[in-house]
Amino acid sequence: MRRLVRQLSRFASVGALATGVHTAIYAGLGGLDGFSPMLANFVAFVFAFGFSYFGHFRVTFKEQLRGRSLVRSYAVQLRFLIVALLGLALNALGVWFVTDYLGSHFLFATLPMVFMVPLVTFFVARSWAFR
Repeated sequence: MRRLVRQLSRFASVGALATGVHTAIYAGLGGLDGFSPMLANFVAFVFAFGFSYFGHFRVTFKEQLRGRSLVRSYAVQLRFLIVALLGLALNALGVWFVTDYLGSHFLFATLPMVFMVPLVTFFVARSWAFR
C-alpha cells in the first residue's frame, strides 16, 4: 500500500506539471483567433505528452521498469502513447461537452482536464502501460 501511495504521489507530481503544461498551452492558444478549442487542446496534448512520458518513465514508474532504457522500451512507449491518446480523447470529450454541448467558456473545460483525466490515466498507466 505504501508503494502505491508513493507511486501515486510521484504520478501526481509529474502529472501536475504535465497538466500545467497542457492547460497553459490550451488556455493561451484557445483564446487566439484561428485556434478552436479542439485545435488548442490537440497542440497542448502534443507538448504535454513528451513531458509526461519522460517524467513518468524516469520518475513515476522507474521501479516497475527495472533499468530499461528510455530509448529501447518500445512496447512501453507504444502502450503509453495509447494511454495518452485515451487522455486526449477524454480531454476532447470534456472540451466538446463544455464548449459545444453546454455552450460555456472554453476555460471551464480545464476542470475535467485537471481532475478526471489524470486519475483515469494513472490507473491505466500503472496497470498496463508501464508493465
